[in-house]
Amino acid sequence: MFKIFKKPDNAPEIKAADSRRPHIPEGEICVICSGCKKTLFQNDLKENYYVCYKCGHHYKMGARGRIRMLADADSFN
Repeated sequence: MFKIFKKPDNAPEIKAADSRRPHIPEGEICVICSGCKKTLFQNDLKENYYVCYKCGHHYKMGARGRIRMLADADSFN
């Protein structure tokens, strides 16, 4: 019997799941930067004073958080 359409002999390539997914430590919260659209960890962003460490985009901070960042402990009433 003559077949016009035949199945390809090549098998689909299967990539390892680890190569596509970035490693995210357990308990971390990810944030998408609105400036560069990169994924950031919230703890890293907090340590960098709410400035994106990839593009320099500044995020909004609450008044109490900014006071805690600028003033010494127990020096502001």
